[in-house]
Amino acid sequence: MDEQQTSTSAPSKSSLPMIIIIIVILVVAGGGIAFAVMNANKQPAPTPTPMVQQMPSATEMPSPTVASTGAMMEATGSSKMGTIQVEGQNFSFTPKEIKVKKGDTVKITFTNKQGTHNFIIDGYNVQTKTLSAGQSETVSFVANKAGTFEYYCGIGNHRAMGMKGNLIVQ
Repeated sequence: MDEQQTSTSAPSKSSLPMIIIIIVILVVAGGGIAFAVMNANKQPAPTPTPMVQQMPSATEMPSPTVASTGAMMEATGSSKMGTIQVEGQNFSFTPKEIKVKKGDTVKITFTNKQGTHNFIIDGYNVQTKTLSAGQSETVSFVANKAGTFEYYCGIGNHRAMGMKGNLIVQ
């Protein structure tokens, strides 16, 4: 009878680390599954399409802002440069690419649609405050250096999770 009681008692000290390892593996796997399920419902970012190069008449001039559909903006000169609208959400920016001309005064309004995010362009020393969902902030700078400059969210690991885009200065 004593032998039966001993075999049904708590796990031995030598099996305790193995149980802890199994629990950790299950927690990590569960987190990975939850992350995959959350991202499965996301719609892929639209592919940027360049604007038509023909110059419309003065009455047909398009708005100088980037639509939230992810269209790419090409500035035609600093005097005609409007505000570029950039939206952030978990974990992406729209648009993913912005094109401007060297010498343009660039004005970007960052609107956070979801979560907590900011907008940073290291190459131009540009950064918004950390914004909650529904908040916006506008930053301005002169694009005086040609090249491709990454913009990103500097909160936690958002950048590594894909919350980044490119400012192309031609």
